[in-house]
Amino acid sequence: MKEKATCFIITPIGDKGSEIRKRIDELIDELIAPALEKSAIKLTLCVPHRNYEPENITHEIISHLLHDKLVIANLSGLNPNVMYELGLRHATALPLVIIAENGTKLPFDTDKERTLFYDPELNDIDHERNELVKAIDAAFRREGKDNTVTRVAQLQAIKNSSLQNASDLIVDLFKDLYFKVEDLPNALEDIMESAMYRELNGYSFKTSEDTSTKSLIQHLMENGLIQTANVSYKDDYKLHLIFPKDPTLKLNQLKKIISGQGIKAYDFKEIKGRFPPY
Repeated sequence: MKEKATCFIITPIGDKGSEIRKRIDELIDELIAPALEKSAIKLTLCVPHRNYEPENITHEIISHLLHDKLVIANLSGLNPNVMYELGLRHATALPLVIIAENGTKLPFDTDKERTLFYDPELNDIDHERNELVKAIDAAFRREGKDNTVTRVAQLQAIKNSSLQNASDLIVDLFKDLYFKVEDLPNALEDIMESAMYRELNGYSFKTSEDTSTKSLIQHLMENGLIQTANVSYKDDYKLHLIFPKDPTLKLNQLKKIISGQGIKAYDFKEIKGRFPPY
């Protein structure tokens, strides 16, 4: 059966209206769909809980796993159905991209696979879209042949083959190795880029354009309450990002300090994610 020009999503979905369903739909709409549009490989997105009725879904899922041109597997939460579907896709040796929320501890038999970890709050969405585009393009360069199942199958085939067949299989292994080496510059670039970013938790708030917060930030720095801060000008306000040095600095405490400085601030939020150095 011919591969379908489709990208199929396997992911935990939760019940309709549940928090899990909302987060997954946001992930698909904000991260996966835009990344597919930017990718050099043009595919139609297929999301099982949107495309099929529950009574027909099992047959359709297996068909997509066996024949679709690309599968993106979200291992967040290590859902048993997702892990089963991942194994089926591995056996096809077709292109596959694995993603998971930051902090997901992958099982031993998948933790050596290439995995794109993302911030569940999608705070750095542009960066994560670009990383997913790279992962999609890399999956097609590898032709899906480099995973736990195919590696074992290739080695077993070499053991059981004639000399000529073994030679052909070894050539295929060296081709896979060539593509890995060819991909090293991109991998090193990703590592260097990641090293420039930091995982930070903090707070954001807004003030009017003409409000000076220089003395506030200086006060927070001098008292060892924050490790860094950033102020950016928007259309009609200033956005402040504050990253505490001491994790015990709570949002209510920060509000009191700001109020004590005579500053009118609003729209306070807790933030976390990957941020460039300031």
